[in-house]
Amino acid sequence: MEGGSPYLSNDLLVVEILVRLPVQSLLRLMAVCKSWKSIITSPEFCSLHLSTNRHPSKILLITRDRGRFNPHDDMIPKQSYLLLDNDERLPADPSWLAPFDFPFECPDTISHHILGSINGLICISLIPSCFWVGVEANIPIVLWNPTIQRCVCLPEPNFSYTYTSSIEFGYDATTDDYKIVVIRRVGGSTTTTTTPPALEFHIYSLNSHAWRGGFKMCPPAWTGERGDGPLFCGTGALAGGKMHWLVSVEINCNEVEFEEMISEEK
Repeated sequence: MEGGSPYLSNDLLVVEILVRLPVQSLLRLMAVCKSWKSIITSPEFCSLHLSTNRHPSKILLITRDRGRFNPHDDMIPKQSYLLLDNDERLPADPSWLAPFDFPFECPDTISHHILGSINGLICISLIPSCFWVGVEANIPIVLWNPTIQRCVCLPEPNFSYTYTSSIEFGYDATTDDYKIVVIRRVGGSTTTTTTPPALEFHIYSLNSHAWRGGFKMCPPAWTGERGDGPLFCGTGALAGGKMHWLVSVEINCNEVEFEEMISEEK
Protein backbone atom coordinates (compact mmCIF):
# COMPACT_ATOMS: atom_id res chain seq x y z
CA MET A 1 0.00 0.00 0.00
CA GLU A 2 1.65 3.19 -1.18
CA GLY A 3 1.83 6.17 1.17
CA GLY A 4 0.80 4.30 4.30
CA SER A 5 1.04 1.15 6.35
CA PRO A 6 -0.34 -2.04 4.71
CA TYR A 7 -1.67 -3.13 8.08
CA LEU A 8 -4.57 -1.97 10.21
CA SER A 9 -3.77 -0.95 13.76
CA ASN A 10 -4.82 -3.40 16.45
CA ASP A 11 -7.57 -1.08 17.74
CA LEU A 12 -9.04 -0.56 14.27
CA LEU A 13 -8.97 -4.28 13.60
CA VAL A 14 -10.72 -4.99 16.91
CA VAL A 15 -13.40 -2.39 16.13
CA GLU A 16 -13.96 -3.86 12.65
CA ILE A 17 -14.59 -7.27 14.23
CA LEU A 18 -16.62 -6.16 17.25
CA VAL A 19 -18.95 -3.90 15.30
CA ARG A 20 -20.29 -6.92 13.38
CA LEU A 21 -21.16 -8.96 16.48
CA PRO A 22 -24.61 -9.13 18.13
CA VAL A 23 -25.25 -7.22 21.34
CA GLN A 24 -25.31 -10.33 23.53
CA SER A 25 -21.80 -11.28 22.38
CA LEU A 26 -20.52 -7.75 23.02
CA LEU A 27 -21.80 -7.90 26.60
CA ARG A 28 -19.76 -11.04 27.23
CA LEU A 29 -16.67 -9.62 25.52
CA MET A 30 -16.69 -6.55 27.77
CA ALA A 31 -15.21 -8.80 30.46
CA VAL A 32 -12.21 -9.82 28.31
CA CYS A 33 -10.11 -6.72 29.01
CA LYS A 34 -10.41 -3.04 29.93
CA SER A 35 -9.54 -1.82 26.43
CA TRP A 36 -12.37 -3.84 24.85
CA LYS A 37 -14.81 -2.61 27.46
CA SER A 38 -13.73 0.96 26.76
CA ILE A 39 -14.29 0.47 23.04
CA ILE A 40 -17.68 -1.23 23.37
CA THR A 41 -19.09 1.32 25.83
CA SER A 42 -17.94 4.40 23.90
CA PRO A 43 -20.70 6.51 22.26
CA GLU A 44 -18.81 6.39 18.95
CA PHE A 45 -18.84 2.59 18.90
CA CYS A 46 -22.53 2.45 19.87
CA SER A 47 -23.44 4.73 16.96
CA LEU A 48 -21.24 2.74 14.57
CA HIS A 49 -22.74 -0.56 15.73
CA LEU A 50 -26.26 0.78 15.27
CA SER A 51 -25.58 2.03 11.74
CA THR A 52 -23.77 -1.18 10.76
CA ASN A 53 -26.54 -3.45 12.00
CA ARG A 54 -29.60 -1.78 10.51
CA HIS A 55 -31.33 -5.04 9.59
CA PRO A 56 -31.01 -7.46 12.50
CA SER A 57 -33.80 -9.76 13.59
CA LYS A 58 -36.38 -7.45 15.08
CA ILE A 59 -37.53 -7.67 18.66
CA LEU A 60 -41.22 -7.16 19.30
CA LEU A 61 -42.41 -6.13 22.74
CA ILE A 62 -45.89 -7.38 23.58
CA THR A 63 -48.17 -6.83 26.56
CA ARG A 64 -50.98 -9.26 27.25
CA ASP A 65 -53.53 -10.28 29.86
CA ARG A 66 -52.81 -13.62 31.52
CA GLY A 67 -56.22 -13.69 33.16
CA ARG A 68 -54.88 -12.01 36.29
CA PHE A 69 -55.42 -8.55 37.67
CA ASN A 70 -53.13 -5.97 39.19
CA PRO A 71 -52.95 -6.33 43.00
CA HIS A 72 -53.47 -2.57 43.40
CA ASP A 73 -56.65 -2.43 41.31
CA ASP A 74 -58.77 -5.45 40.40
CA MET A 75 -60.12 -3.63 37.33
CA ILE A 76 -56.70 -3.33 35.65
CA PRO A 77 -55.29 -6.49 33.98
CA LYS A 78 -51.87 -7.70 35.04
CA GLN A 79 -49.34 -6.89 32.32
CA SER A 80 -46.59 -9.14 31.05
CA TYR A 81 -43.87 -8.87 28.41
CA LEU A 82 -42.62 -11.17 25.68
CA LEU A 83 -39.86 -11.12 23.09
CA LEU A 84 -40.22 -12.38 19.53
CA ASP A 85 -36.74 -13.38 18.39
CA ASN A 86 -37.45 -13.78 14.66
CA ASP A 87 -39.67 -11.27 12.88
CA GLU A 88 -39.98 -13.45 9.77
CA ARG A 89 -41.85 -16.24 11.54
CA LEU A 90 -45.14 -15.63 13.26
CA PRO A 91 -45.34 -17.03 16.81
CA ALA A 92 -47.63 -19.95 15.99
CA ASP A 93 -45.31 -22.01 18.15
CA PRO A 94 -45.27 -20.55 21.71
CA SER A 95 -41.63 -21.62 22.09
CA TRP A 96 -40.66 -18.65 19.91
CA LEU A 97 -41.91 -16.31 22.64
CA ALA A 98 -39.58 -15.69 25.57
CA PRO A 99 -41.37 -14.18 28.60
CA PHE A 100 -39.37 -11.99 30.95
CA ASP A 101 -39.99 -9.66 33.87
CA PHE A 102 -39.83 -5.90 33.73
CA PRO A 103 -36.60 -4.97 35.61
CA PHE A 104 -38.04 -2.03 37.56
CA GLU A 105 -41.09 -1.87 39.80
CA CYS A 106 -42.69 0.82 41.94
CA PRO A 107 -44.72 -0.29 45.00
CA ASP A 108 -47.70 1.91 44.10
CA THR A 109 -47.62 1.23 40.36
CA ILE A 110 -50.84 -0.10 38.83
CA SER A 111 -49.78 -0.18 35.18
CA HIS A 112 -46.99 0.57 32.72
CA HIS A 113 -47.46 2.88 29.75
CA ILE A 114 -45.12 2.55 26.76
CA LEU A 115 -44.29 6.06 25.56
CA GLY A 116 -42.26 4.97 22.55
CA SER A 117 -39.37 2.92 21.17
CA ILE A 118 -36.37 4.21 19.22
CA ASN A 119 -33.29 2.20 18.14
CA GLY A 120 -34.21 -0.62 20.53
CA LEU A 121 -34.54 1.74 23.51
CA ILE A 122 -38.00 1.74 25.10
CA CYS A 123 -39.43 4.55 27.21
CA ILE A 124 -41.95 3.47 29.85
CA SER A 125 -43.87 5.44 32.46
CA LEU A 126 -45.05 3.77 35.68
CA ILE A 127 -48.57 4.92 36.50
CA PRO A 128 -49.34 5.31 40.25
CA SER A 129 -52.78 4.43 41.61
CA CYS A 130 -53.60 8.03 42.60
CA PHE A 131 -53.00 9.31 39.06
CA TRP A 132 -56.38 8.28 37.70
CA VAL A 133 -58.37 10.24 40.28
CA GLY A 134 -57.11 13.60 38.99
CA VAL A 135 -54.41 14.12 41.62
CA GLU A 136 -51.04 15.60 40.65
CA ALA A 137 -48.32 12.99 41.08
CA ASN A 138 -44.74 12.14 40.24
CA ILE A 139 -44.63 9.49 37.53
CA PRO A 140 -41.43 7.40 37.43
CA ILE A 141 -40.10 7.18 33.87
CA VAL A 142 -37.67 4.47 32.77
CA LEU A 143 -35.53 4.07 29.65
CA TRP A 144 -35.17 0.34 29.06
CA ASN A 145 -33.15 -1.79 26.66
CA PRO A 146 -34.77 -5.26 26.78
CA THR A 147 -32.04 -6.79 24.63
CA ILE A 148 -29.40 -6.31 27.32
CA GLN A 149 -31.89 -6.12 30.23
CA ARG A 150 -30.65 -2.75 31.45
CA CYS A 151 -32.61 0.34 32.39
CA VAL A 152 -32.07 3.95 33.42
CA CYS A 153 -34.48 5.63 35.83
CA LEU A 154 -34.97 9.32 35.11
CA PRO A 155 -34.20 11.71 37.97
CA GLU A 156 -37.26 13.08 39.75
CA PRO A 157 -38.28 16.42 38.20
CA ASN A 158 -39.25 19.56 40.09
CA PHE A 159 -42.81 19.45 38.75
CA SER A 160 -45.81 17.13 39.00
CA TYR A 161 -47.87 15.45 36.30
CA THR A 162 -51.62 15.46 35.82
CA TYR A 163 -53.82 13.41 33.53
CA THR A 164 -53.69 16.27 30.97
CA SER A 165 -49.87 16.24 30.77
CA SER A 166 -48.31 15.07 27.51
CA ILE A 167 -45.14 12.95 27.78
CA GLU A 168 -43.25 12.14 24.58
CA PHE A 169 -40.05 10.26 23.74
CA GLY A 170 -37.78 11.36 20.88
CA TYR A 171 -34.28 11.20 19.41
CA ASP A 172 -32.13 14.18 18.40
CA ALA A 173 -29.85 13.00 15.59
CA THR A 174 -27.84 16.25 15.58
CA THR A 175 -26.51 15.56 19.09
CA ASP A 176 -27.03 11.77 19.18
CA ASP A 177 -29.22 12.23 22.25
CA TYR A 178 -32.47 10.69 23.45
CA LYS A 179 -34.90 13.17 24.95
CA ILE A 180 -38.21 13.17 26.78
CA VAL A 181 -40.53 16.16 26.48
CA VAL A 182 -43.21 16.85 29.08
CA ILE A 183 -45.89 19.44 28.34
CA ARG A 184 -48.11 20.63 31.17
CA ARG A 185 -51.20 22.74 30.87
CA VAL A 186 -51.01 25.71 33.25
CA GLY A 187 -53.30 28.66 33.89
CA GLY A 188 -56.85 28.93 32.63
CA SER A 189 -60.04 29.53 34.54
CA THR A 190 -60.53 28.04 38.00
CA THR A 191 -63.04 28.69 40.74
CA THR A 192 -60.82 31.36 42.29
CA THR A 193 -58.56 32.75 39.55
CA THR A 194 -58.49 33.40 35.83
CA THR A 195 -55.06 33.45 34.18
CA PRO A 196 -54.18 33.10 30.48
CA PRO A 197 -53.88 29.41 29.56
CA ALA A 198 -50.40 28.34 28.53
CA LEU A 199 -48.23 25.29 27.92
CA GLU A 200 -45.20 24.61 30.11
CA PHE A 201 -42.34 22.59 28.59
CA HIS A 202 -39.77 20.41 30.38
CA ILE A 203 -37.05 18.44 28.54
CA TYR A 204 -34.94 15.54 29.80
CA SER A 205 -31.64 14.71 28.05
CA LEU A 206 -30.11 11.25 28.36
CA ASN A 207 -26.64 12.66 27.58
CA SER A 208 -26.75 15.04 30.54
CA HIS A 209 -29.13 12.88 32.62
CA ALA A 210 -30.93 16.03 33.75
CA TRP A 211 -34.15 18.00 33.30
CA ARG A 212 -34.27 21.57 32.03
CA GLY A 213 -36.94 23.96 30.84
CA GLY A 214 -40.01 25.10 32.67
CA PHE A 215 -40.54 27.75 30.01
CA LYS A 216 -44.07 28.63 28.91
CA MET A 217 -45.70 29.45 25.61
CA CYS A 218 -49.19 30.32 24.46
CA PRO A 219 -49.85 29.98 20.70
CA PRO A 220 -51.53 33.09 19.27
CA ALA A 221 -54.59 31.14 18.16
CA TRP A 222 -55.33 30.29 21.80
CA THR A 223 -55.22 33.81 23.22
CA GLY A 224 -58.25 35.92 23.98
CA GLU A 225 -61.75 34.70 24.75
CA ARG A 226 -61.24 31.15 23.51
CA GLY A 227 -62.42 29.06 26.42
CA ASP A 228 -60.48 27.25 29.10
CA GLY A 229 -57.27 26.56 27.20
CA PRO A 230 -55.68 23.69 25.25
CA LEU A 231 -56.52 20.04 25.85
CA PHE A 232 -54.27 17.35 24.38
CA CYS A 233 -56.03 14.62 22.44
CA GLY A 234 -53.65 11.78 21.69
CA THR A 235 -49.89 11.37 21.76
CA GLY A 236 -47.27 13.22 19.77
CA ALA A 237 -45.28 11.91 16.83
CA LEU A 238 -41.62 12.39 15.91
CA ALA A 239 -41.12 13.19 12.22
CA GLY A 240 -38.32 14.98 10.42
CA GLY A 241 -36.49 15.70 13.66
CA LYS A 242 -39.51 17.55 15.07
CA MET A 243 -42.17 16.54 17.55
CA HIS A 244 -45.77 17.06 16.41
CA TRP A 245 -48.89 17.27 18.58
CA LEU A 246 -52.55 17.54 17.64
CA VAL A 247 -54.27 19.60 20.30
CA SER A 248 -57.77 20.91 20.91
CA VAL A 249 -59.09 23.99 22.63
CA GLU A 250 -62.54 24.19 24.14
CA ILE A 251 -64.43 27.23 22.79
CA ASN A 252 -67.74 26.46 24.44
CA CYS A 253 -69.66 23.44 25.64
CA ASN A 254 -70.38 22.14 22.13
CA GLU A 255 -67.46 23.28 19.99
CA VAL A 256 -63.83 22.15 19.88
CA GLU A 257 -61.14 23.51 17.58
CA PHE A 258 -58.08 21.48 16.58
CA GLU A 259 -54.63 22.78 15.78
CA GLU A 260 -51.27 21.16 15.07
CA MET A 261 -48.33 22.32 17.13
CA ILE A 262 -44.79 21.63 15.97
CA SER A 263 -41.86 21.77 18.35
CA GLU A 264 -38.27 22.18 17.19
CA GLU A 265 -35.52 22.52 19.76
CA LYS A 266 -32.56 24.57 18.61
